Amino acid sequence: MTFTELLGHVGLFGTVVGIINAFRNIAATGSGGMSVVSGGIAEALVSTALGIFVAIPAVVAFNHFTGKIETFHVEMNRASSQVLNCLFKIPEIRVPQIDEDQVKVPVKKGGPAYAAR
Repeated sequence: MTFTELLGHVGLFGTVVGIINAFRNIAATGSGGMSVVSGGIAEALVSTALGIFVAIPAVVAFNHFTGKIETFHVEMNRASSQVLNCLFKIPEIRVPQIDEDQVKVPVKKGGPAYAAR
């Protein structure tokens, strides 16, 4: 579980605790007026907002640093390939160039005009 996933769960946990407190206040007073429930709901909303407030910058930072690490990884792979090529002098495979005039294809006369299978 990553840090950002954990922060989302902390905000959810705060919401649940706030709602539980609201229901406890309802049970203690025996009625569900606005003054009884408002404290628990406010607590739930504040904890949710704080969880989101911390989670969003954490996700942005995570994505930024993950991109930096990926770029570094690609650069290191490229550099290591170049070093190995220099150390072992791996020759490039070259395909010989053939002119069209040098290629002779037998043509069958009097047969079908399409390719046979």
